[in-house]
Formats: sequence, C-alpha cells, structure tokens
Amino acid sequence: MKHISIFMICLLLTMQACGQNETFDIVSYTTPKNWKKELTDNHLVYSKIDGNSWGQIVIYKSAVSTGDAETDNEKEWNGLVLGLKAIENEEKAKPDTLNNWVVISRSGIWKYNGANVSTILTTFSNGKVYLSAMCNATALPYLQDFQNLLQTFQPIERNEISPNQTYHTVNGQFKYDTTNFDDGWISAIKTDWVEVTKPGTRIFIHYPNQRADEHNFDKLKGDEHAWNALVAPRYQNITNFQQRGLQGSPSITFLTANGVEKQTGKNVFIVFYKKHYQQGNGRYLEVVTNSKTDFENEFGNNYINTSSWDYLEQSKSWDKLAKMQWRNKFAVANTDLAGKWSSSDFASLSYYYVSSGRYAGSTATATSDEFNFLNANHYSSQHSGASGQVGNMGFSTQKYNGRYEVKDWKITFTNRFKGQLETFNCQFEAVKGGRILVLTDNNNTIKALVKQH
Repeated sequence: MKHISIFMICLLLTMQACGQNETFDIVSYTTPKNWKKELTDNHLVYSKIDGNSWGQIVIYKSAVSTGDAETDNEKEWNGLVLGLKAIENEEKAKPDTLNNWVVISRSGIWKYNGANVSTILTTFSNGKVYLSAMCNATALPYLQDFQNLLQTFQPIERNEISPNQTYHTVNGQFKYDTTNFDDGWISAIKTDWVEVTKPGTRIFIHYPNQRADEHNFDKLKGDEHAWNALVAPRYQNITNFQQRGLQGSPSITFLTANGVEKQTGKNVFIVFYKKHYQQGNGRYLEVVTNSKTDFENEFGNNYINTSSWDYLEQSKSWDKLAKMQWRNKFAVANTDLAGKWSSSDFASLSYYYVSSGRYAGSTATATSDEFNFLNANHYSSQHSGASGQVGNMGFSTQKYNGRYEVKDWKITFTNRFKGQLETFNCQFEAVKGGRILVLTDNNNTIKALVKQH
C-alpha cells in the first residue's frame, strides 16, 4: 500500500459500461458484494471490515459544475480529502472520458492508528454537473472492489439537476433574486452563496455546508478545514496566509491571504470570516478585494491590532463585517407563498439534586407553526405547543383562517387572536436549493419556515 499510481492508471484504462442493478442520484452501477450499505442525505456509504483491515466507499450526490472538470475534481479533493487529512504521496491521473463525461482521479496516503490508508477520489463531470466517488482502504482487495464498482458506473445525462435534489440552483423560482440596498450594496442569489457586491468588493455569504460546518474541538484546524472546503478551490498561488481569529464566546474565524483567482487570473486579497453565534446562525463570509488597502478602506484595519487582548474590543472592531451576513435578505411576493410552510422548535432543561448529584427530572418546551397559503390570498394556520415537566406536559393548539397581504417587507394576516390583524416583518433567506421564509412579530419572535413539498 505504499504506491497506488499503477492501480489508478489501470482503473481509468479499464473503465467501461457493465451491468447495472442500482441507481443513486444521477448514477447507475452494480452494487459491490458483501459490503455494508448506509444511506445519508448527501451520500451513500459502503463499508467492509476483515479483522484489522477495512475499506470504505462513498458515493456523493451530484453538484452544479464549475464548468471545468479539473476544477470540479480539485474542489472535491480539497474539500473531502485535504480538509480532513494530512496526505502524503499525492498523485493525479490524466483525465479520461466516459461517453460525454470527463473522469479524473487523485490519490494519496495518510495515517490512521499507525496504519497506512490509501485514498482514491474519482470525479465525473460533464461541465454542467459532477459527482464523486471515494475509497479509503488499508489493503489492496478493497481498492480492487472500488475499481470493479467504477467499471460499472453509468452517469445519467442531464444538463441540470432535478428540483428534488439537494444541489440545484434557485434562481427563477421566486419573483426577487436580487436586493438593492440603500447604501449601494447589491445582493444576488447564486448556487452556493449569496453574492453581495459594491464596486471593488465582492462578498460571498456561503450557505450552510455540512463539510465546512463540521464541529472540530481544535478551532484552528476547524477554520482551515472550512477554508479548504469553501474557499481554496477557487484560488491558486496562495501567499501570506494568516490566522487572525479569536477564541471566545462567540468565537471568531478570521483568515486573510493573497491569491490569484483561477477564473479571472487576477491578484486579489481574500478575507474569510465567521462569527460563531451561540444560536448557530453564523455564516461564513468570503470577502474578495483588489488589495488589502481596499478591504481596510471598507471595513477598517483594527483587526491587525494584535497588541490588545481585550476580546470585546477586538470583536466589536469587526462588527461592520459581521453584519454583512444579514445581507442574505430578499423580498417576498404574494405569488411566492402558495403551499404549506412550517417550522418547529424544541428546548429542554435537566435538573440534579445538589446533595447527591442524582437526576431530578427535566422540563421541555416544544412549538410548531404551520401556514397554508391558499388561492386568492386566503390562508389557514395552526400553532401548537407543549411545555412542562417531561411525562406531565401541557399542550395547546390555536387555529386561524383569513386573508393575507404582502407589502413592503411585511405580511399582514386577518382574523388572528380575538379576530385582530397581525403583521409580521417578512423576508426570504436563501439556502442551497431553496429559501427560508422568515417572519418576525412585534415581540421580535422569529419563525423560520420551510416549504413542504
């Protein structure tokens, strides 16, 4: 297991269509024999253990292509492999083709519990969409099984990903895809982020990302993992990479670097920032300017004041940048709401006796809200709640019917509590594959509603 380049070459040369007996996402293939199967939201995992040796094969759901197979593969390698492991003997095979798809593989070796583990990542891209399969293995037979599996791969030709999949664009489904703010910033919905622009400055508000948001007890490693997953694939010749974040409550990710944009060839200054709010609603921001001076002219240069150890002073100096994440904000039209939207929330608190430390029970609160927007601006809604000591909780339900109207970032409902009108501030927040309807009442209570298909 010291060298696998010959295997990779053979893998690409022998790739061909064979029988198929299973389909996942946009690929059909023959299931590997005697491997345990596990399905998650975004990938399919096969695993096999024989004594002290083991193998793992992961097939990831398709994503929107960058338009270049090499870039797609590099993005996946940086996010799925380099973001998690220290790789040695990294190699890349020459691109091959399978019908209208470009096939590219990379490999490397890393250590797990003192043993060598070989990783091979293979990406299929047609310039519109791409998907990847990866194998981690401690012995050659598992790599052979992976080779046999890839020989049966038959990606399904589509120019775009179907609406019921996790990864797809959202433009065109709603009336408003851009927001023009009074201070000159413009927000626009993109596939993987909301892009906020002003002449000379671009800010990518990244959508929640399972790979980047994965918890890491080592903050520095977690920050670099997020950088590798979200930022690094689009740049080359990275220099002056610096960690400027803070450990605190909330902690702050702040990475800066110089680099060259692969798409344009331009030299740029890059800032990667996130304020990790306790509510979990912080978003990664990627700021791109022509120079460090341009960034500082817009957001200040207090972040370079490393002589101060005052956490509040340091974090406050970045408030203007932190608030940019709230530019993921889009107007709502009446025509956007048809259908059912719902949300739910839950919280619990456990008690223990001071004298003995024994468990003394717990209390919990659960709420759910459901709005059904009907024809001719009619609505119905149901609001349920439960609270109290677990095992003896009280329950309540309220139901309303009436009309609604959306105007100037507000939505007004008739016939609410005691027949009165009720008005919420309303907006959309874009996420990967759709939008969240955010309603805020006069008590500043927020309902984050997701459409039910």
